[in-house]
Amino acid sequence: MSLNYRLICRTLNFDKKNPQEIVVAQPDQRSTTSLEDIMTLIGQISSVSRGDVLSVISTLTRLVADELAKGNIVDLGELGRLRLAIRSKAAKSIEEFSRNNVLTPAIRFSPGMILRAARRRVQFNIVDETKKGKKEDTTNSSETPIQPNGGGSTPTPSGSENDNE
Repeated sequence: MSLNYRLICRTLNFDKKNPQEIVVAQPDQRSTTSLEDIMTLIGQISSVSRGDVLSVISTLTRLVADELAKGNIVDLGELGRLRLAIRSKAAKSIEEFSRNNVLTPAIRFSPGMILRAARRRVQFNIVDETKKGKKEDTTNSSETPIQPNGGGSTPTPSGSENDNE
C-alpha cells in the first residue's frame, strides 16, 4: 500500500511582524472506494449477497447511532471503537456554566488492530509536480507546492515505523 504526498510551503502568521515559512507533507489526490464497491467485493469473496450486506450495514449504522446517543462506547471488534467526545465553551465560574455551554459532541474513532497494522504497512511516495504536468493555483492560498530534492519514494517521514496513536 502506498500513500502519495506532495510538499507544500506554508506561511505561519502567528507573529505578524515575523511570518515563518515551513514545509509540510500533504496527501495527493486519492480515489474513493464507495459503499457500492465494498458491497460488490464482499459479495465476491463471501456467500453473502449485496442486498444482505447493505441491510447489515444499514442496521449497524442505526444501532451505532442509537448507542452513541445513549452515551455508550461502541466496540466494533477488529474495526475499532467509536465514542462521543464532549466539548464546551468556557465559563468564568461554575455558576456561569450552563447546558448552553455544552456543544454538539464530536465522534471519535479508535482503529482496531487490523487497521492499525494496515497503517504501519503504508509506504510514502513523494509526487513530483513537474512530471504531473499540472500547475496548482495558489493565488488565494498561503500554500505553495515546492519541488523536493530528488523525489522518489521514501519510508515514513521519521525513517522508521510510524504509529501515531
